[in-house]
Amino acid sequence: METVQAVSAALLETPEAAAFFDTFDFKAYVFVSPPEGFDLATVARGAGEVLEVAVRAVNAGKEGAFETTRDAFVALLTSQDGAGASYEFEVLGEDEAGRNITVGMTVYESQEKFQAILGNIQQNQVTGEYFQTFVPAAAQYALSVSNQ
Repeated sequence: METVQAVSAALLETPEAAAFFDTFDFKAYVFVSPPEGFDLATVARGAGEVLEVAVRAVNAGKEGAFETTRDAFVALLTSQDGAGASYEFEVLGEDEAGRNITVGMTVYESQEKFQAILGNIQQNQVTGEYFQTFVPAAAQYALSVSNQ
């Protein structure tokens, strides 16, 4: 982390970085450590696969409920047809706003299966209980266009 902070500080002093960072609004900015066995080079490599990256700000006082309901939600999610692996990352430090940020990634076989899964789990009690423990800070979806 010390190296990252030193490099970031030096980078942020450049006019190029300042100009770039003025073009968008950070929703969350944290460093993460991947779970054991995670290899980004092998995630969502098949043509048409969807990679979801979810960044969540856990509500104060809901940390225990978040952990419990996340486990139940991930079990529900990964039991659905078309859901692949789901990964939870260790967040190193806090974001600049001091929020308790968590980051997870889930892989889906296709856009169609992803949409069907959302329809299947959206009204589920497990989903509702989980989503009451955090505020979404950011979500990003990537569609694989190659199987190389």
